[in-house]
Amino acid sequence: MQAKATESRQEPTLNMDTNARRNFIKFHAKLGEKPATTVRFFDHSDRYTVHGSDDCELVAKIVYKSTAFIGALLPDDKKETLQFVSMSKGNFERAVRELLLVRNYRVEVYVKNSSDWEIEYRGSPGNLLQFEDILFSNKEVLVGNSIISLLVKLDAGGQRRVGVASVEQNDCKFQLLEFLDDDFFTELEATVVLLGPKECLLPSIEGDYSAVKTLLDRNGVMITVPKKSGANDLLQDLNRLLRFAKGQQEDATGLKELQLQLATNALKTAIKYLDLVNDPGNLGHYEIKQLDLKRFVHLDSAAVAALNIMPKPGTHPSMPSYRWQSVLGVLDHCRTPQGHRLMGHLATISMVDSILGRVGASDNIIKGLSTFMVEMIETSGIIRTATDKSLVIIDELGRGTSTYEGCGIAWSIAEHLAKETKCFTLFATHFHEITKLAETLPTVKNCHMAAVADADDFTLLYQVRPGVMEKSFGIQVARLANFPEHVVQNAQEVYNEFEDEHVDKQKKEDKALLEKIQVAIQQLSTAGNNVDINVEDLTQLVTQFTKDIEQLDSDYFKSVLATSEA
Repeated sequence: MQAKATESRQEPTLNMDTNARRNFIKFHAKLGEKPATTVRFFDHSDRYTVHGSDDCELVAKIVYKSTAFIGALLPDDKKETLQFVSMSKGNFERAVRELLLVRNYRVEVYVKNSSDWEIEYRGSPGNLLQFEDILFSNKEVLVGNSIISLLVKLDAGGQRRVGVASVEQNDCKFQLLEFLDDDFFTELEATVVLLGPKECLLPSIEGDYSAVKTLLDRNGVMITVPKKSGANDLLQDLNRLLRFAKGQQEDATGLKELQLQLATNALKTAIKYLDLVNDPGNLGHYEIKQLDLKRFVHLDSAAVAALNIMPKPGTHPSMPSYRWQSVLGVLDHCRTPQGHRLMGHLATISMVDSILGRVGASDNIIKGLSTFMVEMIETSGIIRTATDKSLVIIDELGRGTSTYEGCGIAWSIAEHLAKETKCFTLFATHFHEITKLAETLPTVKNCHMAAVADADDFTLLYQVRPGVMEKSFGIQVARLANFPEHVVQNAQEVYNEFEDEHVDKQKKEDKALLEKIQVAIQQLSTAGNNVDINVEDLTQLVTQFTKDIEQLDSDYFKSVLATSEA
């Protein structure tokens, strides 16, 4: 019974006769060993398969959440058989996303040609180029795609010189860096923390590179040792890949960055590994620059871990890593002079299942996404992902479109998070209209950043205070940024014109409403003497009068209405 149930849940089995299955088993055996972090898929046109115990177990758990879907190519032959998991194209894409973007695995895909199977494309966390259609087809995933290549060489004085080349495929950027380092590779670790690569190319994992491997493992960076192949002409590749300025000679020979010979050789390896030259979309789009590490604060993996407030998931309170490798653990370990837990006296910490943020502004030219589109995609992901236990941080939503559209979108999202999701949200905005949500939703509270401004000076107090800011200070901030004074003055004049125009328009609308209200008052005052008026007409007259009052932008009438409602 169990076997039948399993078979009914299995996706369509492999349409291969016995001879074809035996031939495939022989081919698979010739492939040899592979790294444990590499998964091989086989494209059968109508479905995909993985083979071998490790790959089958991993993919079955990702796709089906169970190992019950693992089958055998020759179930009746115990000596010559091979495990397999079959999946649809949709499940194949799901598995690839999980492996590349979440678990930092490599993926290889084999396709059957006229006579045998051949590898068609491959990907890794730092090389997603050949899987872009799968990963970004719905434009739902925006992910950093950074890879570094490095070389280590002993100088004549016995010092270690490190050459690093970073390739940012999303931003079309090459960054080169060379420096002397100590036995612990302190500078290299600071560089890795700064660049945050997904993958690192090394010529070897032995000798000096064994310490580098330990460092990269500590920082969660995948290591790849590329196969040695024919040398590529770096200058020729750069002449095709780089974006030269208008009028500049399209020749990379004289670039100052190429004086960093060790880093340049590392870049040569990266360009070859990523096969950038064979993608027409890369040609003429890249820029190259030298990275100055002195501009940044040096952090290693221990420093980054120390900045984490919360311990890593699954860390038991009795473990040393809980007590000393998170701020929460250190505080929880402290006691008052009376011997009580300090955390129990001073802090109440709300646990959240995720922290979702939409902060900053940047486009994605490679994916054809504008700044506004990136903003909408990320916010859409927040809306779909957030639960009532999430922490959501949104900053200046709706800037990339018209004022009214932006305000409408920002209002709708803020209202959805407050009414439907009901998660704790920090929502920063310059749309003053959105602050009116606090009038109808008791869970919405308005706060503002305090500032002091007069005709000449503007001072940010960096204090959060309750209530709504009376006005925006964009023009004062422009003056702080050393805008030319005549530009600031012109901005103030244009602002005043718009404000006067708005006030005049409001006065005209108020005047028209006042005239309608005056007529309504006269009708109401004489209604008592009209013996022919019925209750329905009187009710309609009062209702329309109330609507006109509510539309009138008058603080007096607003206060009257508020008092009557209270």
